Amino acid sequence: MIFKKYIFTEDTLKRAELEASKIPKDLNGSNRKGGGRLLGILGEFIGLKVLGGNRVDQDIEDKYHWDIIYGNNTKIDMKSKEFKRELPLQDKMLYWDCSIEDFNTEQQCDEYGFVRCFIDSSGYKYGYYLGKITKKDFFEKAEFKKKGEKDSKSGIGGLGPDYYYPSDRHVLSIDHLDQSIPS
Repeated sequence: MIFKKYIFTEDTLKRAELEASKIPKDLNGSNRKGGGRLLGILGEFIGLKVLGGNRVDQDIEDKYHWDIIYGNNTKIDMKSKEFKRELPLQDKMLYWDCSIEDFNTEQQCDEYGFVRCFIDSSGYKYGYYLGKITKKDFFEKAEFKKKGEKDSKSGIGGLGPDYYYPSDRHVLSIDHLDQSIPS
């Protein structure tokens, strides 16, 4: 698996900050109390760059169910996570997982897309599109992890300290994702 890096330009970051400011800080289910809005928008921007299509209008109720409509009316919800240590990533990324929190399983999307974005003390620098999977396939293949359970991959290959899941969630290794890019 080779992952393409998407560099965030100053213009992209400004547009993302503007879009993030339109999202309520008290977003339902937000672990970061609205602090992940910019990360989420950057993930959507990468999804748009890879998949094409259109972002869902932030003024409609469906914004909670999916982020982008692309191709043949496919509705995809982009899931974005950040990482803070630059690594020789192509080999380390194979250890990454994708997850959906258990409270968030009722979204009415067709697919999930997954992105990772690098952040340092001065802000977000770049992101990777990891791939996508149908909602049905995700939940059929994912493992359920309980809050407080240790991630069995944490600490492997210099991936950092032990990690314990902060909430109940469904977890899937990125090797199950479809990395193909629609034509």
